[in-house]
Parts: sequence; C-alpha cells; structure tokens
Amino acid sequence: MRNLLNLLPPEHMQSLMRAYHLRVVVVVVSVLLFILGVHLALLVPAYIYEQVAIQTREAELAELTAARISEEEKQFDARATLFAADAAYLSRLSEAPSASDALRILLGVSRPGITLQGMTFAIGKGKEPQKITLSGVASTRNTLRQYVGALKDVAGIQGAEVPISTYAQESNIRFTVTLTGTPTP
Repeated sequence: MRNLLNLLPPEHMQSLMRAYHLRVVVVVVSVLLFILGVHLALLVPAYIYEQVAIQTREAELAELTAARISEEEKQFDARATLFAADAAYLSRLSEAPSASDALRILLGVSRPGITLQGMTFAIGKGKEPQKITLSGVASTRNTLRQYVGALKDVAGIQGAEVPISTYAQESNIRFTVTLTGTPTP
C-alpha cells in the first residue's frame, strides 16, 4: 500500500501539509490550554483555603501579640508601683533619724553596772513612733531601774518599757528595754 498515487500538484501538496500541521498545532495547543484550565480550576479551592488559613493565623498572631503586650504592660505597671513605693520609703528614710545618731545618744546615757549586748532600731510606719530595743545584762535590780529612768529622761523618748518578769532576779539580770520615740541630743 505504499504505492499510493498522489495527483495533486506540489504547491497544493505543500499547502495541504501546512494546513495539516496547523490543525495539529491548534489541537495540541487547545488540549494544553484545556489541561491548564482544568489545573487552574482545581487550584482555586486550595488557593482560597490557604488565604483563609493565612488570615486566621494573622488574626491569632494579632490576638497573642495584644495579650502579650497587655501582660507586659501589667507587669510593667506592677513594677512601676513597686518602684514608687520603694522611692517613697527611701525618701521617708532620708528624713528619718539615723540609727547611728540614736545609738550615739543612747550610749551617752550613764550606765554603771549595765552591759549592753544588742540594739534594734525600727522606723515607725506612717505616724507610728520608731522603736528601739536595747538588750543586755544588769548587775542588780537597782542599777537596771536607774538605767531605765535615765533612758526615760533622754529628750525625744516617749516611753521605756521593761517586762515585769525581768525584775524577778536579784543579780545578773538579763533585760530587754523597748524605747518609743526619737532620741535627740
């Protein structure tokens, strides 16, 4: 069957071949465009899904960032409040009498037969007076009573309290005296 006769002139043959090739190209391009269209149509739901997912994640990120910022602001406000309280306390301390001045004044009080072993100094809060606690050993009840009387006579001391049980012994009496007020020279 290879011996088919073609009676068309060569110009028509070439034109027929061009038309044939053109139809093949059009069919191939049409098939490719159809396949491309189908793929694009199938990608649209995935694209929409990803866009929604991105928007959701961005909204979550914005919420978490806002929550984190508000938490950091709360922590900052709490720290600022603490710093303000510390600053107020320190400014009160700068106006309060110093413990070393109080100790110097109290050590200047005559104390024969008294051995001091400890001292605490507490600044009063608000309008409370400051408290000074002296502890030590007195040789006799009488020397302790005289020392407490001398402490009461110090300017600025409002009161000197000694527990009554302290006077139970006659000699080598361990005592604790609580003074209220601010000793002044």
